[in-house]
Amino acid sequence: MSTIFATRRGFLYQDVQTCLQFLNYFQSKQIKEIYVDFEFDEAGQRSTDIKIVLIEGH
Repeated sequence: MSTIFATRRGFLYQDVQTCLQFLNYFQSKQIKEIYVDFEFDEAGQRSTDIKIVLIEGH
């Protein structure tokens, strides 16, 4: 398996999971914001795959 194919396969999984989570929270009207590959340090070297911000109280 080539490196590019392996990388794309990983991103595809991340994208599919993000879509599923978005649809789940969107349908229940709980979602306020959603981020994919959200950087959480100043250097931009670390990130979380999915960050979902819910409406307060959910």
